[in-house]
Amino acid sequence: MATGEQTVVACYGVTKLDREMYDRTWEVVGTLERAGLAVIALVCDGAAMNTSFFQMHPPVTKTKTGAVFDTVNIYAPHRIIYFITDAPHLLKTARNCLYNSGRPSKKKSKEKSSVQVQSKTQQTGKKEEFVRNMKKNGQEMQWKTVVRVYNELKDNTIRTAYKLNQEDVFLTSYSIMRVSLAAHVLSRSLATEIRLRGWSECSELANFCEVMNDLFDMLNGKSAYQAVITRNDLLATYSKPDDFRFLLLLQKWKYFEEWMAEVEALPSSVSAAERGRRLLSRQTLESLERTIKGFTGECD
Repeated sequence: MATGEQTVVACYGVTKLDREMYDRTWEVVGTLERAGLAVIALVCDGAAMNTSFFQMHPPVTKTKTGAVFDTVNIYAPHRIIYFITDAPHLLKTARNCLYNSGRPSKKKSKEKSSVQVQSKTQQTGKKEEFVRNMKKNGQEMQWKTVVRVYNELKDNTIRTAYKLNQEDVFLTSYSIMRVSLAAHVLSRSLATEIRLRGWSECSELANFCEVMNDLFDMLNGKSAYQAVITRNDLLATYSKPDDFRFLLLLQKWKYFEEWMAEVEALPSSVSAAERGRRLLSRQTLESLERTIKGFTGECD
């Protein structure tokens, strides 16, 4: 089989995860192993069905969060099969979390008008509830900052974040599915633009964009020549087991571990729902951990 060539060996249509799908998947693995093709990883998008499938397996390596990223290959017990969520899906879901950060919740009351609800909010002094309210080290990480950068750059001929355009910032039900637009936002160039403006209150958003940019580069290289063309070593082909990027990937995961620990340390007066809004979604964090540790084959 030529490098980069893909061949479909089986296809099953299902509407829900059940034992049959579990058995069918392992049936395919067994067929490939008997044909002399060693299966080393199962890669899926972050759909709930796929995540549930991964979690059905007994792990070789236990994680603090309970995310399963490896299991014994029952057709070759001396080898391990790793579970990975594809990098483009991860980047898109992380961008979607940021897109919803600072966005007012659309919960509506059938008994009260919007004016009445607003009036009550002003009287009680309660804060407006957001779909997500990402915070790290005391700083809010919200989509309005991305819009702010775009508005300052849109009329400039020369700029660092030259790929950031209207389509990236003002998403639609269609454009929100495009990975390329997510890559324009969660990028090192956007992080640079934020820092150049001296927006100290947005430094954590710049850090987040940079972390996601580097993760995507290390997990989603396109070709052996991409690193040379772009002069970006993170995009190089993996050719040795002691590649510095394996350690770097685990270091990037520590960024998210520190973020989760910060939220866990919040006072008991902060509700569980609000704690969840302070972070990326649980599914995204679980997929990030699974992918990083499944790709490196290690657990910190």
